[in-house]
Amino acid sequence: MLSTLSKKMLMCLTGLFLAFFLLIHFLGNLQLFLPQEQAHLQFNAYSHFLAGNILIKIISYVLYASIILHALDGLVITLKNRMSGAVYESDHRGRASKWYSRNMGILGTLILIFLVIHFQNFWYVYKFGAPPLDERGNKDLYMLVIAVFQQWWYVLIYV
Repeated sequence: MLSTLSKKMLMCLTGLFLAFFLLIHFLGNLQLFLPQEQAHLQFNAYSHFLAGNILIKIISYVLYASIILHALDGLVITLKNRMSGAVYESDHRGRASKWYSRNMGILGTLILIFLVIHFQNFWYVYKFGAPPLDERGNKDLYMLVIAVFQQWWYVLIYV
Protein backbone atom coordinates (compact mmCIF):
# COMPACT_ATOMS: atom_id res chain seq x y z
CA MET A 1 0.00 0.00 0.00
CA LEU A 2 1.29 3.44 -0.87
CA SER A 3 1.67 6.11 1.77
CA THR A 4 -0.26 9.37 1.48
CA LEU A 5 2.95 11.14 0.43
CA SER A 6 3.61 8.49 -2.25
CA LYS A 7 0.06 8.87 -3.57
CA LYS A 8 0.49 12.64 -3.77
CA MET A 9 3.85 12.23 -5.52
CA LEU A 10 2.24 9.87 -8.05
CA MET A 11 -0.55 12.42 -8.52
CA CYS A 12 2.06 15.13 -9.07
CA LEU A 13 4.14 13.12 -11.57
CA THR A 14 1.16 11.95 -13.62
CA GLY A 15 -0.25 15.49 -13.54
CA LEU A 16 3.05 16.92 -14.80
CA PHE A 17 3.20 14.35 -17.59
CA LEU A 18 -0.41 15.14 -18.56
CA ALA A 19 0.31 18.89 -18.53
CA PHE A 20 3.41 18.36 -20.70
CA PHE A 21 1.40 16.19 -23.10
CA LEU A 22 -1.32 18.85 -23.24
CA LEU A 23 1.26 21.48 -24.20
CA ILE A 24 2.71 19.30 -26.98
CA HIS A 25 -0.83 18.44 -28.18
CA PHE A 26 -1.69 22.15 -28.24
CA LEU A 27 1.45 23.01 -30.23
CA GLY A 28 0.63 20.31 -32.80
CA ASN A 29 -2.93 21.55 -33.13
CA LEU A 30 -1.75 25.11 -33.82
CA GLN A 31 -1.21 23.90 -37.40
CA LEU A 32 -5.00 24.09 -37.77
CA PHE A 33 -4.69 27.89 -37.76
CA LEU A 34 -2.45 28.04 -40.83
CA PRO A 35 -4.02 29.04 -44.16
CA GLN A 36 -6.55 26.33 -45.10
CA GLU A 37 -4.63 24.44 -47.81
CA GLN A 38 -1.37 24.51 -45.84
CA ALA A 39 -3.18 23.48 -42.64
CA HIS A 40 -4.85 20.58 -44.44
CA LEU A 41 -1.57 19.21 -45.79
CA GLN A 42 0.56 19.81 -42.70
CA PHE A 43 -1.99 18.62 -40.14
CA ASN A 44 -2.59 15.38 -42.03
CA ALA A 45 1.16 14.82 -42.48
CA TYR A 46 1.60 15.44 -38.74
CA SER A 47 -1.22 13.05 -37.79
CA HIS A 48 0.08 10.30 -40.11
CA PHE A 49 3.56 10.72 -38.65
CA LEU A 50 2.15 10.32 -35.14
CA ALA A 51 0.00 7.33 -36.09
CA GLY A 52 2.94 5.43 -37.59
CA ASN A 53 5.65 6.26 -35.04
CA ILE A 54 6.51 3.50 -32.54
CA LEU A 55 7.84 6.02 -29.98
CA ILE A 56 4.55 7.91 -30.13
CA LYS A 57 2.68 4.61 -29.69
CA ILE A 58 4.68 3.91 -26.50
CA ILE A 59 4.06 7.46 -25.24
CA SER A 60 0.34 7.03 -25.94
CA TYR A 61 0.26 3.97 -23.65
CA VAL A 62 2.03 6.00 -20.97
CA LEU A 63 -0.60 8.70 -21.54
CA TYR A 64 -3.50 6.26 -21.09
CA ALA A 65 -1.89 4.83 -17.96
CA SER A 66 -1.26 8.34 -16.61
CA ILE A 67 -4.88 9.37 -17.15
CA ILE A 68 -6.13 6.26 -15.34
CA LEU A 69 -3.58 6.48 -12.51
CA HIS A 70 -4.17 10.21 -12.03
CA ALA A 71 -7.95 9.77 -11.91
CA LEU A 72 -7.85 6.75 -9.58
CA ASP A 73 -5.24 8.33 -7.32
CA GLY A 74 -7.26 11.54 -7.15
CA LEU A 75 -10.36 9.55 -6.25
CA VAL A 76 -8.51 7.62 -3.52
CA ILE A 77 -6.99 10.79 -2.04
CA THR A 78 -10.36 12.59 -2.15
CA LEU A 79 -12.19 9.71 -0.50
CA LYS A 80 -9.52 9.37 2.17
CA ASN A 81 -9.74 13.11 2.89
CA ARG A 82 -13.54 12.92 3.07
CA MET A 83 -13.42 9.96 5.48
CA SER A 84 -11.18 11.93 7.80
CA GLY A 85 -13.22 15.12 7.19
CA ALA A 86 -14.45 15.47 10.76
CA VAL A 87 -11.05 16.86 11.73
CA TYR A 88 -11.31 19.63 9.13
CA GLU A 89 -14.96 20.66 9.47
CA SER A 90 -14.30 23.50 11.89
CA ASP A 91 -11.08 24.92 10.45
CA HIS A 92 -12.81 27.22 7.90
CA ARG A 93 -10.44 26.33 5.07
CA GLY A 94 -12.80 28.05 2.65
CA ARG A 95 -11.34 31.41 3.57
CA ALA A 96 -7.73 30.35 3.06
CA SER A 97 -8.02 28.17 -0.03
CA LYS A 98 -9.19 28.86 -3.56
CA TRP A 99 -12.48 27.48 -4.87
CA TYR A 100 -10.73 25.29 -7.44
CA SER A 101 -8.47 23.67 -4.84
CA ARG A 102 -11.48 22.75 -2.69
CA ASN A 103 -13.36 21.35 -5.70
CA MET A 104 -10.71 19.32 -7.52
CA GLY A 105 -13.00 16.28 -7.56
CA ILE A 106 -15.74 18.14 -9.43
CA LEU A 107 -13.27 19.78 -11.80
CA GLY A 108 -11.48 16.47 -12.40
CA THR A 109 -14.82 14.83 -13.22
CA LEU A 110 -15.61 17.60 -15.73
CA ILE A 111 -12.19 17.13 -17.33
CA LEU A 112 -12.76 13.36 -17.48
CA ILE A 113 -16.12 13.90 -19.21
CA PHE A 114 -14.41 16.26 -21.67
CA LEU A 115 -11.68 13.66 -22.32
CA VAL A 116 -14.28 10.96 -23.05
CA ILE A 117 -15.97 13.31 -25.55
CA HIS A 118 -12.62 14.28 -27.09
CA PHE A 119 -11.41 10.68 -27.38
CA GLN A 120 -14.73 9.67 -28.93
CA ASN A 121 -14.67 12.54 -31.46
CA PHE A 122 -11.13 12.04 -32.66
CA TRP A 123 -9.15 9.08 -31.31
CA TYR A 124 -11.97 6.51 -31.54
CA VAL A 125 -13.17 7.69 -34.96
CA TYR A 126 -9.58 7.80 -36.26
CA LYS A 127 -8.75 4.31 -34.94
CA PHE A 128 -12.02 2.41 -35.30
CA GLY A 129 -14.51 4.60 -37.16
CA ALA A 130 -14.84 5.74 -40.73
CA PRO A 131 -13.10 9.13 -40.89
CA PRO A 132 -13.06 11.01 -44.18
CA LEU A 133 -10.33 9.96 -46.60
CA ASP A 134 -8.00 12.22 -48.57
CA GLU A 135 -7.33 11.92 -52.30
CA ARG A 136 -4.74 9.17 -51.67
CA GLY A 137 -7.10 7.09 -49.52
CA ASN A 138 -5.45 8.04 -46.22
CA LYS A 139 -7.46 9.04 -43.17
CA ASP A 140 -8.08 12.79 -43.33
CA LEU A 141 -7.93 13.98 -39.72
CA TYR A 142 -8.06 17.62 -40.83
CA MET A 143 -11.51 17.11 -42.40
CA LEU A 144 -12.62 15.20 -39.30
CA VAL A 145 -11.67 18.21 -37.15
CA ILE A 146 -13.53 20.54 -39.53
CA ALA A 147 -16.64 18.29 -39.46
CA VAL A 148 -16.70 18.10 -35.65
CA PHE A 149 -16.30 21.84 -35.18
CA GLN A 150 -19.09 22.65 -37.63
CA GLN A 151 -21.44 21.49 -34.87
CA TRP A 152 -22.09 24.36 -32.45
CA TRP A 153 -22.41 22.19 -29.33
CA TYR A 154 -18.91 20.77 -29.81
CA VAL A 155 -17.54 24.29 -30.22
CA LEU A 156 -19.30 25.22 -26.96
CA ILE A 157 -17.91 22.16 -25.14
CA TYR A 158 -14.38 22.78 -26.37
CA VAL A 159 -14.42 26.49 -25.60
